[in-house]
Amino acid sequence: MKGPLVVLLAVAAGACSDSLDPAYRLNKPRVIAAEASIVGDLENRTNPRPGETVRVRWRLAFPAAPLPASYVLLACAPAPTAFGVPLCADGEPLALAAELNPSSDAPTLAIEVPGDYDRSAILVLGGICMGGVVRTDVDPRDAEDTVNVCEGEGTGQLVSLLHPVDLDGTQTNHPPGVGEITLDAEPWTAPVPDDPTAPCADLDLPTFALGGDDVALRIAMTEGSREAYATLEGDPPQPGMRVESLQNSLLITAGELDRSFSFIEGDATSTGEILYTPPSVGDVEVPAEGLVVKLIVVMRDLRGGVDVASRALCLVP
Repeated sequence: MKGPLVVLLAVAAGACSDSLDPAYRLNKPRVIAAEASIVGDLENRTNPRPGETVRVRWRLAFPAAPLPASYVLLACAPAPTAFGVPLCADGEPLALAAELNPSSDAPTLAIEVPGDYDRSAILVLGGICMGGVVRTDVDPRDAEDTVNVCEGEGTGQLVSLLHPVDLDGTQTNHPPGVGEITLDAEPWTAPVPDDPTAPCADLDLPTFALGGDDVALRIAMTEGSREAYATLEGDPPQPGMRVESLQNSLLITAGELDRSFSFIEGDATSTGEILYTPPSVGDVEVPAEGLVVKLIVVMRDLRGGVDVASRALCLVP
């Protein structure tokens, strides 16, 4: 088991990006979230307790049609580190999964947490190749080599996740939920078409022209999405309670957003206004029949819970 462990640590350490595009631009396949659920749990909890099995499923996003993916994923107990890239502690991995034949199934890893597990988190490392075959022979001595996650064709991405473990049953967490999304003060419910490359002018989508004015969108949470949880605060530390904030990551295939992240915190149940600016004439090629634009929202409670929602609009010349 040592070989895959070394490879994945090297892959995680060599991660970098040379893209100058804004973080919200969805112009290539991307890994956007890791959703966790406890096997056999009826409460919809996200964070496992010792003796339980947690299933982690990676969500992928594509500018156009989905592509099959291959992957190598490994879970381990994290080594105690104060800073830097998380590393695995010595010992056997907790779980390992490899799918070298590209598939439409989501990359998934099931992790059985030992009954005597005493770490506050599980570390998952790996590589996912979208539209190609993931490499398993990355050279850990070559930092540049670790950037090439795919064998030949495909778009590769490194993944690294520290997922919380509920050691004593006091850190129960449930995933948040994306509620109503509004665009220009109107409910925005239009799903992404099955074929996002097809003409959209005749579809029932919000429609905007190239060079149009800014429009505002808002993202609301479902009721109960923000949970209270126990904390230790102060010096000396004293038990207390805190209410989650929700972080919303935004991705869009065309046009501009005035931010990549928006939060729901304080007494709020939705984000503030997020401005969307349609592309200017000449920025993108838009056929007379219209171009589908995807928006993806990833809502995180930053304690292990995630929800993902998508919407579509239509751009016309």
